[in-house]
Amino acid sequence: MRPDDEAGTAAGHLVVLIVCAGILLSAALLTPSTGNLKIGPLTLPSLCMLRNTTGIPCPGCGLTHAVVAAVHGDWKESFVYHRLGPLVVGFLMLQLLYRSTWMVVPMFRTQINRAGKLFDWALIPLMVLLFINWIPTLIVSIRTAL
Repeated sequence: MRPDDEAGTAAGHLVVLIVCAGILLSAALLTPSTGNLKIGPLTLPSLCMLRNTTGIPCPGCGLTHAVVAAVHGDWKESFVYHRLGPLVVGFLMLQLLYRSTWMVVPMFRTQINRAGKLFDWALIPLMVLLFINWIPTLIVSIRTAL
């Protein structure tokens, strides 16, 4: 691998590492609650534009609550908020492990890259599961609206 390729790859790993760490750190700072999430005494508004405008939940509705609950150790509540919440937290933690290992242990990068390709491709089935999971929620939401 050429040095400029290595630098570009390192930058990509660093970006993903920072994003995943930021998501998990933000989830740790938020307080899970039955209504909207809170950070200290401040209640955050709902950010789902689809639900706010149409009343129909999007595929990710409840996912932020689920990640926050899981990060706080409440796995059962995480599953209640969104069936894929614990899976997403697991995915984020594995990404952190993969990316940080790649950055810290350069002598094993070739081996780490082989395993890491699975993590990169795992995002596709995760998105498919997100939409499959959305179908029953969407059906219930539409039936309720009628």
